[in-house]
Amino acid sequence: MAFKVWKGIIGGCLVLFQLSPLFGQSRDENDDAFHQYIQEFFFTEAVYAQEKRELQFTFSNYYQQQNEIQLLMEYGFTDRLQMEVELSNVTNRNQAGFTGELGFLYNAWNSPGTSFSIASGVGIEREDEDESGEGTEASWEAKAVFAKQLGPVQTHTDLSLEIPGDETQWAFNTALLVPFGRVKGIFEVNSRQEGQKNWQITPGMVFSTWKRSEIALGLPVALSGGNDVGFVVRLTIEFEGEAD
Repeated sequence: MAFKVWKGIIGGCLVLFQLSPLFGQSRDENDDAFHQYIQEFFFTEAVYAQEKRELQFTFSNYYQQQNEIQLLMEYGFTDRLQMEVELSNVTNRNQAGFTGELGFLYNAWNSPGTSFSIASGVGIEREDEDESGEGTEASWEAKAVFAKQLGPVQTHTDLSLEIPGDETQWAFNTALLVPFGRVKGIFEVNSRQEGQKNWQITPGMVFSTWKRSEIALGLPVALSGGNDVGFVVRLTIEFEGEAD
């Protein structure tokens, strides 16, 4: 019980700490942008939006109780607004499934010390189960993303609400990002409410390769439901947009 209370206190403090600069600071006070260290986290939503006409492809393999192959495509309509298309194939011992999502992210606040984005999307999930046959389910998700610069270090936090069918699911993710030249260290805390709360931590590294492309390796460790350890391998390739 005490452990749950402390998790709630820490999570609430993180959110309030990052929200505080949004009150009393004008967006027009500084035209400089929030510094972008990486393209993507493992589970936490990054506050960064694609720049105008930029196209990005991210290929990921998640393995933890089940194997998920994911393709994420992002395109910048403006420097603040991007479109996202995500396709995932999930398999485990008893079933296989396919998920497709279409969403948009808008970077509403962008200053050197603080950034804030909102995102929304719709998805469809199809499962092929051995015993119960096939099932298709649609969902809708809304998300808020906050980020703060603390010297060379950044924190990113997202809060999301997902409504698949008649259920309501909440998710909370926060990530600490520490740069070491071309290598970036990441430590994420991830939580999802699906009937019961599921917590995990995800340490990892991101390696900047050529131009704006990167390779990332992560180790998600479940703190509830068996303490399972998995891995994430990710490749991101970005194509710069043409100047106006």
